[in-house]
Amino acid sequence: MQHFKKLFKTTPTNIHQLVFYSPNSKYKVISNTNANKLLKKSLQDFDIAQISIHGLRHTHASVILYKKVSIHYVSERLGHGDIDIHPRH
Repeated sequence: MQHFKKLFKTTPTNIHQLVFYSPNSKYKVISNTNANKLLKKSLQDFDIAQISIHGLRHTHASVILYKKVSIHYVSERLGHGDIDIHPRH
């Protein structure tokens, strides 16, 4: 959490309120590949089981659903158009 707190303090404000904002990147975000590489290294450094950024997204959704947060809010928070979730193939 200390790393995230530092990230939030040092990341420039951006109009899209992106967490992984990178003003020097063509698309203004840290790529999924780079985010996963950074996460993997951090987890290895702390001897924590590996998980991907997408896995963290699922974990976050599961935790807030467990805490009885509205499924409509969770769907909106994850950027889904509605509460029906269809896998993309």
